[in-house]
Amino acid sequence: MKVPFSWLKELVDIDVTAQELEEKLFSCGFEVEELIPLDAGISKVVVGRIVEMEPQEGTHLTKWTAASMATTSASAPVRRT
Repeated sequence: MKVPFSWLKELVDIDVTAQELEEKLFSCGFEVEELIPLDAGISKVVVGRIVEMEPQEGTHLTKWTAASMATTSASAPVRRT
């Protein structure tokens, strides 16, 4: 069964890394099949939130959005289509 380490930390008071927990479980007789690092190979990720959304005139599906991006130094919204 695959269980995110963050879930274990929410349910059980764990103050070790995932690798240390794997070693401790193995020493107690439990088998950990694999550790999958979910952040490996991830780069150029931009976090933001949509702060405004308006319908574009003449269309029924397209909308103009304004997003506040975490990587921009200014707090002004960035317009994207």
